Amino acid sequence: MMSDDADDLQWLEPLRQKTREIEAETKAIRALNQLYRDNDKAMKTLADMKPKTRVILEMAIEQGVRRGYRRAFKHVENPTEESICDHIEECVMGEIYEFFTFEENE
Repeated sequence: MMSDDADDLQWLEPLRQKTREIEAETKAIRALNQLYRDNDKAMKTLADMKPKTRVILEMAIEQGVRRGYRRAFKHVENPTEESICDHIEECVMGEIYEFFTFEENE
C-alpha cells in the first residue's frame, strides 16, 4: 500500500523541481535587486564627493620631485644641475598625469 502512495505522488516531482527552480530564481532576483539598490546608493555618494585637488596635486608634485631626484643620481654619480632639473620635471609631470587628464591644445 505504501508503494502505491509513492507511485501516485511521482507526478508531483516535476512540479516540486520547477518550484525549487522558481524559488532559486526568485532568491537570485532579490539579491540582484539589493545589489542594484546598494550600487545606486554608492553612486549617489560618489556623486556627492569632491576631490581635494590641491592635496592631490601637492602629493603628485612631491612624489615627482623625489622620484626625479633619485632618478637623476641613479646612473650618474655627479649629475649636472640641468640633468637633475630635467629628471625632476619629467617625473613631476608623470605623477601629475597619473591623477589628472588634460585636453590637448592645438
